Amino acid sequence: MIINGKNVTQESRRSFASAASIRGDRFVAVGSDSEALDYRGSGTKVIDPKGRTVIPGLNDSHTHFIRDGLSYNLELRWDGLRTLAQAMERVPRTGLG
Repeated sequence: MIINGKNVTQESRRSFASAASIRGDRFVAVGSDSEALDYRGSGTKVIDPKGRTVIPGLNDSHTHFIRDGLSYNLELRWDGLRTLAQAMERVPRTGLG
């Protein structure tokens, strides 16, 4: 559970929420601190980012311009994916694990 944050939601109707509750690998509540705290149990781990921005997901914000310009169409692409399962379908199977 994350409370007292500036959680990026990527929703057009609500770009940020102060809290999010997570059960397993799913968000079960996104909204106000009080809404999220309804999901708090005795074993809940609470994270307080003290008003800082929280961006969920796989985020890689760097690029190598020369290489990218030469091989952009050959790179593994993450844009347009909505789930981890979709992402895993794009990862080549190497037999290494």
